[in-house]
Amino acid sequence: NAAAVTTSGDIAAATINFAADGSLTLADGSDVEGAITNTTTNQGTLTLLGTSTVSGAAGSTGVGLLAVNAGATGAVATFDGLVKTTTLTVTGLGDVVLNAGLAGAVAFAANGELTLGDGSTITGAVTTAVNNTGTLTFLGSGGVTGDVGAAGLALKDINAGADGATVTFGGDVFVATSTLPVTASGTVALSGSLTGNANFDADGV
Repeated sequence: NAAAVTTSGDIAAATINFAADGSLTLADGSDVEGAITNTTTNQGTLTLLGTSTVSGAAGSTGVGLLAVNAGATGAVATFDGLVKTTTLTVTGLGDVVLNAGLAGAVAFAANGELTLGDGSTITGAVTTAVNNTGTLTFLGSGGVTGDVGAAGLALKDINAGADGATVTFGGDVFVATSTLPVTASGTVALSGSLTGNANFDADGV
């Protein structure tokens, strides 16, 4: 049977591997100093209950892990390596920081935030469970290959267009507040349609 492991301390290991469809839960303040891999595609669930940092990549084989859950209210969950998972769920009102991007889908369960470091891309779609919830922020260049939001289930806010940066959206974009802020003098490129308005806070494109 697949194991369920919960830790309240840090894990310092070059690699933590899901050999089966088990689960690893990190208590608030627990960090992983290494990578998290999976033997079989779409197996393994990683849950961060509070503020934690995973220093290596999370997910490896095939589509990666089955699920990654992070973003508890009041917490900041940071992933310094690429995250590969079927679905990354932002569970609460916290912030999930992706410094190397995501290969997989994003699901906002509440009004949390997903922050992408410079050069980070989401290879997948971004959805929200409740209309006008969820904030997507790009600190530099990056993009999303799939749709962002959906009709009747739009994100609350999207921040992009930092100085000298280019953010590309490959699908349709839905923003409930009717603004896609271009936050500085960067470029936001839309390949699909925008439901909402582009709000230029500075001399962006």
